[in-house]
Amino acid sequence: MKNDFNVYKTCPMCNKDCYIAVNGEDYTKYTWGGLIQDCFPYLDSFEREFIKTGYCPDCQELLFNNKYKGNKIKEV
Repeated sequence: MKNDFNVYKTCPMCNKDCYIAVNGEDYTKYTWGGLIQDCFPYLDSFEREFIKTGYCPDCQELLFNNKYKGNKIKEV
């Protein structure tokens, strides 16, 4: 599987621009109504939340009181 599609989001809390690379076919399935956990089983809950809501890891840490341990979400 190749992560050939970048999903860009602006965090609604802090306005930080970030992106994550995912498989383009998986993203298409998600945008057509697929369940996020089924479309992106290789992403953790922080990364799926980023795709779903746009919240960056720092703001998710504040909201959910949990530390992001991944490295897939990148700042622009």
